[in-house]
Order: sequence, then structure tokens, then C-alpha cells
Amino acid sequence: MKRGAMLFEVMVALAILLMASMTLGGIVMQSVTAMDRTRKTMQACDLARSTMAQIEAGLVEPTSVSGPATRWDVSMFLPSSDLSSEGVKDEGLPSMDSGKPPVGGSPRPSGPEWMVEVDTEPTEFAGLYMVRVTAWLVSGRGDVTEASYTLRQVVRLGSKPEDVAGEEDELMDAARRGLRRGGSR
Repeated sequence: MKRGAMLFEVMVALAILLMASMTLGGIVMQSVTAMDRTRKTMQACDLARSTMAQIEAGLVEPTSVSGPATRWDVSMFLPSSDLSSEGVKDEGLPSMDSGKPPVGGSPRPSGPEWMVEVDTEPTEFAGLYMVRVTAWLVSGRGDVTEASYTLRQVVRLGSKPEDVAGEEDELMDAARRGLRRGGSR
């Protein structure tokens, strides 16, 4: 009788331990999934912001950016011989909208793919447009969006700025006159 009770106690303790470990395992898996989703959302944010910066700088036209996007961390697809001590070499890297694999690298891996969509609409102010950049990650199956981020910003498009860096203007002229008079305070 004593042996039976001891065996029963051991079985109950093992059952409790198993349930506790399964619960902890589930919590850990949920945490890992949430961290992965957050990481992908942050990458979507980075892609949207870098796309917006390229548009603001006039490096790309908003209409030419929409579609599949080459990952900005293409170094993971390059053989180690193409990496310099400072990071990835510039030559042969594709632009965001080229869709070509890096020189010496393999083609894009199948699986999840980053997409970018840019919409512009004029505002009430001349030359300023509301630009909306949406970046999202499409799963390997192509029907599920794993992460997305939308950035909206007013941007000057189409016209070159009237100011040129280093060009003389009224403020620069006034500062120069103040220096000639010995106007240091």
C-alpha cells in the first residue's frame, strides 16, 4: 500500500511538472513569435523611411519605386569575398526597384518578399504633395502579409529648391558685414 501511494505521488508530481513545462514552453513560443513580428514591423518601418528619404532627396521618382523592393541588408546574399572591411561594396548592388541580384550573389531567395507602394496627392500648397509610402512583407505563399508600415509626409516634388548650399543670400551678407565691423560679442 505504501509503495502504491508513493508511485501515485510521483505520477502526480510528474504530471504537474509536465503541465508547468508545457505552459512555460507556450509562453516562450508566444514571446518568440511576438519578437519576430516586431522585428519584421521595424524592418518595414526602416524600408518605408529609407524610401521616403530617397524621394525627398530626389534620388527616385515616386512612380518608379512601387513594387518589389530589394532588401537593404543584401550583404546576407553576397559571398564573403564581396564584403570589404567597411561592409558591402557599392559596385553591383541593385537599386530598390531593379529586382536584379547582386553581382556575385545568388538570385533573390524564394520565400517572403518585401513590397513598397507609393501614392502621392497634391496639397493645397504649390509644389507640395502628400506622399504615402507603405512597405510590407508578403509571406512565401504570397497570400499573407507578415508585417506592414505606412508613412505619410508632405514632400516637395518636381521643382528644384531655390536655395543652393553655399550660395550667398541676405543672411550671409549681413553676417559678413557684421564680421567686418568687428561685431564679435
